[in-house]
Amino acid sequence: MQPKVSVIVPVYQVKDYISNCIESICRQTIQDIEIILIDDGSTDGSGDICELYMQKDKRISVIHSDNMGVSMARNIGIDLAKGYWICFVDGDDFVTESMLEELLDGVDEERDKLGITPDIIIGDYFIINRKRVKSEYFYNNDFVLNIDDREMLLKDAMLGKGRLHTNVGVPWGKLYKRDFLTDRELTFPVGLKRMQDTVFNLYAFNFAKNIRYIHAPVYYYNIRRDSAIHKYSPDFGYTLDQLVIEFDKFACDCNSAQFKYVIWAKRILLFMEYCKLKPCHRDNKNSVQERLSDIKFGGEKLNGIKIFNVWRYLTWKQRMIIIFVKLHAYKLLFILFRLNTEIEFPK
Repeated sequence: MQPKVSVIVPVYQVKDYISNCIESICRQTIQDIEIILIDDGSTDGSGDICELYMQKDKRISVIHSDNMGVSMARNIGIDLAKGYWICFVDGDDFVTESMLEELLDGVDEERDKLGITPDIIIGDYFIINRKRVKSEYFYNNDFVLNIDDREMLLKDAMLGKGRLHTNVGVPWGKLYKRDFLTDRELTFPVGLKRMQDTVFNLYAFNFAKNIRYIHAPVYYYNIRRDSAIHKYSPDFGYTLDQLVIEFDKFACDCNSAQFKYVIWAKRILLFMEYCKLKPCHRDNKNSVQERLSDIKFGGEKLNGIKIFNVWRYLTWKQRMIIIFVKLHAYKLLFILFRLNTEIEFPK
């Protein structure tokens, strides 16, 4: 019998978190599920913990692989999934006991109103930051996607929204119709070290005929200070170039002249991320002159961007950064980033 939902969990070096994650999924009020744990070459015992839970719950299966990255782990899960719906959960996060039920209620409501089953259901989340928990919402009210909403989703998946700790482009806290993903051959890009989920959801949001947003937090997103998004990244310049290529390709595929300016705004946010993780990171041991050269190198990649085209997409702090770049004020940028001012870095 086909399970209602396949829950896919990529697992890598999360031994202190994975038990809580698995147990929260097993306690779902919707029991007709399968749980696919993809151990991505963990060496800290995370895979062994997964095996123990598989022995306790027949709904759990465990796949062990070499370390190939989170994109490949999720793609393996998509290939193995048998459920009508697919749900992604990260191994260091956990979910409310009613997450799947609340998201599926949105499916039933949509079907009753319009006779349509959405391709994607989006929920909200709780943020866990240094043991403090608070709810965050992508939007103010429930909605069903229309053409205007699609453009809003694509923009928000790229640039984020307000003071949220993440953006609607994350894969978790959602349901995807499995046939929608397979028919469209939607997979996570292998090889990208960052923002794979953003690229995945740009195409998913663009292809979906119907998307339902549920104004309710159903997922606990754990901010870890030891995660890769905070670590010194000497090769981030290469990652930045890869991301620009991916985003430019999407802009061409979606055939939207306006979206080109969203891509330009995203490149400014990526430059800020680059400065944070490479030249201005506290673990960078290069000389100040070398680090200023790196900032200049990153800033020169923004030369073709016209400020007036992206102005409306940026916060005032981000506008300040692009102005300093255009003025070649690299020493000032270095000081600002090193002082850890409250500049809004991309999440």
